[in-house]
Amino acid sequence: MKNSMVPTVGPNDALPVSTGMGGVPTSYFDMGGEGEEEGKVDQGAKLRRYWAAVKRFRWLIIALAILGGAAGIGASRFIKPSYEAHGTVWIADVGGNGNNNNGFRGPDLFPAGSWIELFRSFSVVDRVVAKKHMWYTPKTAKDTTALFGYLYPTLGSVSGDYTLKLDPSGTHYTLSEAKRGVVEQGVVGDSIGRSVGFIWFPPLDVLRRLGTVGVWVAQPRVVATGLIGGLEVSMQEQSNLLKLVLSGPDKLRTADLLNVWMSSFVDKVAELRRANGSEIQGIVATQRAAAEQQLRDAEKALEDFRTQSITQPGEAANISTATATGGSTGDALAAAFFRNQADYDNIRRDRVALEDVAAAARQGTLVPDQVATIPSVTQTPELSAALKDLIDKESQLRTLRQSYTDDYKTVRDMINTVQTLRTRTIPDLALGAARALRAREDGLQSAMARDSVRLQGIPQRSMREAQLRRDLSIAESQYTDLQKRYETSRLSTVTAIPDVSILDPALPSLAPQRNMRVILILGGFIGALGFGIVLALLLDIIDHRFRYPEQITDELKLEVIGAVPAVPNVGDAMNDPEAMLHSIEAFRGLRMRLHHSFDTPPVMLTITSPGAGDGKSMISSNLALSFAEAGYRTLLIDGDIRRGKLHSVFNLDRRPGLLDYLAGEADIADVLRDVSPNGRFTVIPSGTRRHRGPELLTSARLPALFNTMRTRYDVIIVDSAPLGAGIDAFALGVVTRNMILVMRTGVTDRRVAKAKLKLLSSFPVRMIGAVVNDVPAAGLYQEYSYLYGYAADVDPETAQQGEIPVLRPADTTT
Repeated sequence: MKNSMVPTVGPNDALPVSTGMGGVPTSYFDMGGEGEEEGKVDQGAKLRRYWAAVKRFRWLIIALAILGGAAGIGASRFIKPSYEAHGTVWIADVGGNGNNNNGFRGPDLFPAGSWIELFRSFSVVDRVVAKKHMWYTPKTAKDTTALFGYLYPTLGSVSGDYTLKLDPSGTHYTLSEAKRGVVEQGVVGDSIGRSVGFIWFPPLDVLRRLGTVGVWVAQPRVVATGLIGGLEVSMQEQSNLLKLVLSGPDKLRTADLLNVWMSSFVDKVAELRRANGSEIQGIVATQRAAAEQQLRDAEKALEDFRTQSITQPGEAANISTATATGGSTGDALAAAFFRNQADYDNIRRDRVALEDVAAAARQGTLVPDQVATIPSVTQTPELSAALKDLIDKESQLRTLRQSYTDDYKTVRDMINTVQTLRTRTIPDLALGAARALRAREDGLQSAMARDSVRLQGIPQRSMREAQLRRDLSIAESQYTDLQKRYETSRLSTVTAIPDVSILDPALPSLAPQRNMRVILILGGFIGALGFGIVLALLLDIIDHRFRYPEQITDELKLEVIGAVPAVPNVGDAMNDPEAMLHSIEAFRGLRMRLHHSFDTPPVMLTITSPGAGDGKSMISSNLALSFAEAGYRTLLIDGDIRRGKLHSVFNLDRRPGLLDYLAGEADIADVLRDVSPNGRFTVIPSGTRRHRGPELLTSARLPALFNTMRTRYDVIIVDSAPLGAGIDAFALGVVTRNMILVMRTGVTDRRVAKAKLKLLSSFPVRMIGAVVNDVPAAGLYQEYSYLYGYAADVDPETAQQGEIPVLRPADTTT
């Protein structure tokens, strides 16, 4: 927005804002209207920016990587390599799918998925710890076996670093722990360590010879837990192989531990198998005893009946009469009647018993042993199989409870299975069998009623004797069957085929499988390197200084119209002449860009920067020299009235100068200083410095000066104070109506630049763009550099003619 209080500059007021080269807006107000394609982020530029940040902080990253590697080396001293021992256990007939033709095998001991849990159970691992005496670690290698072979832990053992010391007389001892101090004192000869949960009977001769011994004692369950943590167990579905991998720091000890572990597992399975067979044998023995008692009762009942009826008259007449009246089928009819009577009684008794079983099962008072004694149960395959399954599952449940609590998933599943068999499966099968027996009972009752009329003449004594004989026959059959089952179960306990066997014993590993030292060193180095890179990127993000060209285009919305490489010193220029030529080409390109940014002469602009040290005076001086070298009448004004030093650069007197003219103390001719023989390059120094210098820049004499100078010169360049120094640059920019901003990589504060540009937007000043100073010849600014090795081949006689002198930063004000 144009300020009416600002004095006009003359004909340039009507100049339109140029769109610059390629139609890109050069006004600061137009930079927000970039197209969608131009607003897209250049991924390649992002990667180059990240790489530049890494290079800038490379020494920090390298230092962190070295520290990380050193830390990994230090940590690796405390880490031992890890060796693996491999073993395989064969499990016969997993899930009961195998054959057993060479011997007896009882019911499955475990479901297929429980073998892994059994191998990792404390009931097995505790045996390994006990066999290898892993609950203590001696601190001395002298007489280790003799001294610590009689140290036994208990469930209440307290882990700790213990020291046993005898007094000079060798009659009393003191047991102390590293953290708890003295824990026990006593007379030599008594057991040692009861107060801390272990019992130790060290040989007196060895103890008195050593005097003081140290030992680390651990709770056996803690040691077992550590062993389980280093074990990997796997078993594929439908496989008979249990694959084992044990890790440890000592290859020989690790292999030995795994072999002992597998042996303990085999022993535990055999022990459980024997216990399971003994339990089944006891159940069958109970059933056999009950059947034997029933047989004896049946024999005694028949014997008593025959004794009582031995004095009774013969039955030949009655039988003959029955035969005469009933025909020749009387005996067969009587036999059929008594058989039906016996079957009826047995069926009725079994039916009532099955109904009682169902009722008892519903109430939770089912006794499987009593159910097995019911004869009809053996004739009902489903019920018999369910009872057998219940007995097996209850046996497995008792075995599992020896190693696990009821909260363990396998135990809970087994409890649910047993409960379902007791309360649902068996009652339902028992009621179904009872209904079938009821139907048979009704049929027999009808047959008996029909035959009873025909058998009225048969003596009751013969019928009773036949009934007792049939009871005896049934009892003998039941006893014989249970006797066979008892012998079979007893044989399974003694000669059962083992369930498991060691297929592949563990062997010591030749090399460590996981060398944590290398991992720690590489991990520390790579981790620190990654942290250094992340830290470098983070520092780059929070860095408020200008470093990348996209920070100008994206954040400040300015066009980069030129990039000036670092001007080499005299010695560097001698070694690399093309470096100086690159600086000259940079100013030539900037000159051409500015020349074509103006529709009508003169080229009139103010050069400023956000802060001090950005190199605006160096840019102003060299740009003015470049225009003068190209044949343009060039005027360079030192508008930095606070600290300007262009007079020193060109070896001129500072007074009189610009401020003297604005104060009315000097004429125009007094302040103009020609610095070139041909009169194409003129400098106005800053003049006498005074406190009211900024006010003089806003006086009417400044526009008048420019109106006069624009008719004499083709190019007018004003080197102003930084934007952050006050109103100087704003006042000069309003008069020239055009401004370029100098930004130096690694120096310019982007926040200050953004704030000053926002303030500048309220003035009628066209921001042509930004000039980047002190840029490297490669990397992010590679596209702004010039082709090396393509300098002009100048004839010797003209080598020194027309050469543009480049002013170095040391020669100009910052």
